Amino acid sequence: MTEDRLNGLCLMSVHRDIIMPDKDNFIERRQHPAKLKILESKKAEKRKCEDTPSTSSTIQKTSNTLTNWCSEKVLVTQTALNKALQNFVIQIVQPLQFVDNNSFIDLVMLGRDSALSLMCSKTSRKQIDFVATTADCWFKGKRSFLAVRAHWINPSTLERESAALACRRFKGKHAFDVLARQMYSIYLDYSMQNKIVCTTTDNGSNFCKAFRYYELEERENEDDNDEEFIELTSLLEGDDYSTEIIFPPHHRCACHTLHLIATKNAEKAMINARYKQIFRSNLAKCHKLWAKQNQSTQAADKIKDMLGAYLKTPVVTRWNSLYDAMLQINNHITHVPDSINTCMDFCALPRFTDAEREFIKEYCQVMCPLSTALDILQGEKGMYMGYLLPVLYSLKDKLDAQIMKSLIYCKPLVQVLLEGIEYRQVPVNMVEEGTGIGKVCSSTLQVGLVKGQ
Repeated sequence: MTEDRLNGLCLMSVHRDIIMPDKDNFIERRQHPAKLKILESKKAEKRKCEDTPSTSSTIQKTSNTLTNWCSEKVLVTQTALNKALQNFVIQIVQPLQFVDNNSFIDLVMLGRDSALSLMCSKTSRKQIDFVATTADCWFKGKRSFLAVRAHWINPSTLERESAALACRRFKGKHAFDVLARQMYSIYLDYSMQNKIVCTTTDNGSNFCKAFRYYELEERENEDDNDEEFIELTSLLEGDDYSTEIIFPPHHRCACHTLHLIATKNAEKAMINARYKQIFRSNLAKCHKLWAKQNQSTQAADKIKDMLGAYLKTPVVTRWNSLYDAMLQINNHITHVPDSINTCMDFCALPRFTDAEREFIKEYCQVMCPLSTALDILQGEKGMYMGYLLPVLYSLKDKLDAQIMKSLIYCKPLVQVLLEGIEYRQVPVNMVEEGTGIGKVCSSTLQVGLVKGQ
């Protein structure tokens, strides 16, 4: 190598020594122009990458664009924001206190107009003027629980909405005064004690006694002329006067009442010896068939192969379960009698006699109106108080029509069901009594459903 010349070996030319006049890409220009073109393009791509901004700056620019888009190009009103928050809380099934979380507030208000404010849980509760509640107490294993739910009508959509208020561990005896204090403490937690129009519970004696003792109506019936002196120091110290328990009107669950009629009152038909004998013989065979299915996999497979499905088994805690199970057996006896006989033979059980088949048919016929009424009143959506009286009137009319039919075995059952409706005071006379609930119900009564027309 000299001062102005450079000796080298070209890697793209095999066994060829070259002398380059300088250090520039002389060989590429003269001998390999195609390779030079590729090299120049690669250099241009590298230079372009070095000139582009960093990833963090790109993200920052995009974020600014999204923020500007949210705050400038989209008009969000306070009403729309409140509605969106309510829908969010309802759909994710979270308590109203969720909107008070600082992190949630920062997320929602990001990029929003500073003039908008986030609705808090107290504001949301204040927008509901009238609330109905339901309460239930039960035990599981060695522990007891008390649950309270709130129900209201959405003023915008006129749809019924509900939310769980509490499900608390309940210790001690289920006495009426203990239940009352627990329920009222839940109402105070949500500041809704003055908004509740009624509370619905089951027919438990402890719930009924609690509302009879603490209901507001009885307090208002007291003589207003009786003067009662209260020490001012007691009021200032916050004694029991500030937390006096006053309950709203109480309603017994109509579904639970009908369930008691279908179970407890139906047992009174056993007074009739003929009904008692045929009912017990039928039920004994059915229970043995259900037990075989639940205890033997071979019997269960045989029943499914012959009948196309497993037999429904009654459950004590599930309403209408006995009727549903008997109805399924009646359908198999009516449509596929040979298949049900094959199942009975496989399980080594005596077949249903003609009298027993007729009894099952009559039993399902009599219990069908009551079961249908229960299914209707237990509807989650679209079921309002205005449907109660039409359903009960229809139930009574259908049971009265059963008396006129030529029933062989189940006429005593119809009689005790009608007596149970009268004895348990199912609210079919609310319209005539002029109560507030009766006035609401009467608005939905059709002329053809009113008795005597």
